[in-house]
Amino acid sequence: MSAWLCAPAASRRALAAIAAFLAVLAMVSVDAAAQDRQLGAPLAGPRTIDGLSREPWQRTFASPVQSRPGETLYFERQGSEAVVWRLDWHSRLATPYALKALPLKEDLRYTVVVSDAGLWFIGPGILLVRPDGRVLQLPFQADEPLAVGLQDGSVLVLGEAKKNHTGQIRRLRFEAGAVVMDDKGVLPSGRTEQNKGYWSRYGVAAVALADGRVMAVGGAYAGEATQVDLIDPVSGRVQRAAPMPHQRSFAVLLRLPDGRVLAAGGQHFDCNEQAARSVDVYEPKTDIWRALPDMPLPLCADAAHATGPSGVVLPDGGVVLGGHLEQHLVLLRAVAGEPTGYAPAWELLGPLNRQRISGMVQALSSREVAVAGGIHGAEGTCCWGTPGGDLVQVPALPGVRTGTLSFGLGWGSPAVARRSHRVFVGGGHAHGTSWSAMSRPSTLAEMIDLRTGEVRQLPPLPFLSTGAQAAWLDDDRILVKGVVSKDSRGVSSSARFPQAGAFAVFSMKSARWGPVHQVAELTEASLVDAEGDDAYFASGGSTVLHLQLSTRRVKPLPRADLRQDNASVRRLAGGRIVMAGGLMQRQRMSVIDPVCEAGTFNPQRDCPERFTGWGALYPANRYQSYIPSTLPGEGRWQESGASAAWQAWRLAAPQGAGAPGTLWPIADSALDSSVVPGEVVQTEIDAGGRVLRLIRPPRDSAVQSLMFERSDPDGSRWHALPLPEELRKGQPAVCESGCRLLLTPRPDQAGEWLFLREGDLDDDRWWDASRRDPHLPVERVPQYSLARIWWWDEPGHRWHQVLQAPVDGLRDRPQRLGAPLSGSQGQVMSLGWHLPRPLLWTSP
Repeated sequence: MSAWLCAPAASRRALAAIAAFLAVLAMVSVDAAAQDRQLGAPLAGPRTIDGLSREPWQRTFASPVQSRPGETLYFERQGSEAVVWRLDWHSRLATPYALKALPLKEDLRYTVVVSDAGLWFIGPGILLVRPDGRVLQLPFQADEPLAVGLQDGSVLVLGEAKKNHTGQIRRLRFEAGAVVMDDKGVLPSGRTEQNKGYWSRYGVAAVALADGRVMAVGGAYAGEATQVDLIDPVSGRVQRAAPMPHQRSFAVLLRLPDGRVLAAGGQHFDCNEQAARSVDVYEPKTDIWRALPDMPLPLCADAAHATGPSGVVLPDGGVVLGGHLEQHLVLLRAVAGEPTGYAPAWELLGPLNRQRISGMVQALSSREVAVAGGIHGAEGTCCWGTPGGDLVQVPALPGVRTGTLSFGLGWGSPAVARRSHRVFVGGGHAHGTSWSAMSRPSTLAEMIDLRTGEVRQLPPLPFLSTGAQAAWLDDDRILVKGVVSKDSRGVSSSARFPQAGAFAVFSMKSARWGPVHQVAELTEASLVDAEGDDAYFASGGSTVLHLQLSTRRVKPLPRADLRQDNASVRRLAGGRIVMAGGLMQRQRMSVIDPVCEAGTFNPQRDCPERFTGWGALYPANRYQSYIPSTLPGEGRWQESGASAAWQAWRLAAPQGAGAPGTLWPIADSALDSSVVPGEVVQTEIDAGGRVLRLIRPPRDSAVQSLMFERSDPDGSRWHALPLPEELRKGQPAVCESGCRLLLTPRPDQAGEWLFLREGDLDDDRWWDASRRDPHLPVERVPQYSLARIWWWDEPGHRWHQVLQAPVDGLRDRPQRLGAPLSGSQGQVMSLGWHLPRPLLWTSP
């Protein structure tokens, strides 16, 4: 149940009260007395919950609550009228009722609590709907305060508002036919008397304990963020308890079946601190806190109009948390015999159809969970109310999903490595806009079986990084390396996540991660290839590093003659390494070896000529290849021929430069970057060592489409290749939404296939808002568009369009490819079209 509601599981009497209340609502059409009590009549007949979830947002006046098993009450403003939606999860129907007795005030909300006394509405006023249908009211002035239902049917109210209360403790009870309010003092604050005031104890969460006391924890102020108070609701006595191990505000508090209390969620608007991933359990009898496993992504609900996430305890004792920025839930199964009573890792459930930030998680059974209400991002902004609800199934087998549905593939920059039919996916980041845009590193690891469609969750990555890379070392081991990225201010992710550039090895046989290693030379290097005990990394300035995993010794390969930054690097069969694209020096100069010359009478004979790059860096018009040797130190670099597009491009000449269409040669020695003809959109290297380049012409060019060229395997020549007919006829703006060349192994692993993708799948910013909503109108999401995929038919020297689909399904949902790739020989399936190497396999 939502953290700020914090109502315990309803007793039998409370359920009877709600059942009677709903029965009264259903009977209003024939019961005039009920109408007199202004409970209202059904506004309309039932409609599907799914249909309600597609409706445009209407403002809510309270967060959803569980009314009885299998049902939820969802509250909505319709003009000046309060409407209660009864969501019946068994029939999947929602029925609206008018609650005319409830006064609504602009921007003020109610807290709704279920208790034996009835249904409490606490906010701009107090309204109690009794089980017999009577409505009682009491003057009050609050804005969705923190309230906890107690075992005797009363309610403990803390402060005057969820976001800015004074800490005042009041108890509401039904007695002698009336609602009575008792003042029970003030919740202690960690602030000085001078600083208490209006914002005292902002962000407190509370839950009722088994012994009748109420546990209140946390706050936004540093001195209160770990504070724990135990309140006696009858006497008002407050006792300080052991502080929480982590700072929390608007925390999730759940009372477990054995009486312990689970606490989760970090400080408000701080998703990247450890507290947002950590989960702790409190033992009231011993006053001791113990840690549960960390979550793979932070449990934060940092969005405008949202507060904390939520959670529920399943009938079998498992715990489900949700209502955060992600479109999934997390489950920790109860396991007898474990020291904590729970499994060693959290599982992901879902996905939800839409974001439900601050939505209420409700257990329908140990195998089914509902999430209702909350808010979501839309149109690249935050936030809109999310009506209706979603149902999520709990898999029977721990950590196993079917249908080739991967959570990790949907995130940005995940590590992906394939070996035959097995695909490892790990790390990456979720990115979304809430109060501010943020990237949330993931430690999720998965193994996809392309033959069966099974996705098995693995033990989480042992380090945090916003991106990762992976390679299979052999049939058992996988090397995973974190990627150090920089934000818009140039701040490295290693400043926030110290192990961002670390690496570790996972063993499939033991299902364990080896130790985490951090080697200084490799922190900002990119993984190129790995096999057995050897791994190769590309670092800045044309440096390729060799790592011996068993010793962790790093040795640089001979340096390339020309400096080349931000290049694509690929290691080919036989050990050849190709470095292409990026920025490169265009001139070489001979380097004198004074030690060699001083020791010989014939320097030209005895001292081999060596070269080094000279001059500034410009967009590369050549590429460099390293040719290994069996003799130590004999490996060498060689240059390719100059790109055809860079040697000559027919341009509409700039003002004063000659007639339009003039051939404009670009000499190797050209140092003026102003004559660079167009923009290199992408550089790729295929398995045969050929370099492929996609180039966009300059704005003043007479050329009206992209140019696509490919080198010979030895780099001696370049050849222009055609583009799909649809793109050749269009303007350069056709690909402004994103065109990419993609190389990927064939399903039979006999070589590679080349694809061209049109459509933006590389922008992670809006996926939280759009990728999981099958009902979201196209016009509401600017980044939502159709993507087209073409396959290059090498023998036929032409392109075939094999896929057209919405971009929101091309990351993590299997897609069928059309003819001529699929036919009588089988159906070619695909996954991960945002990856440099999409996943292909054949389905019968």
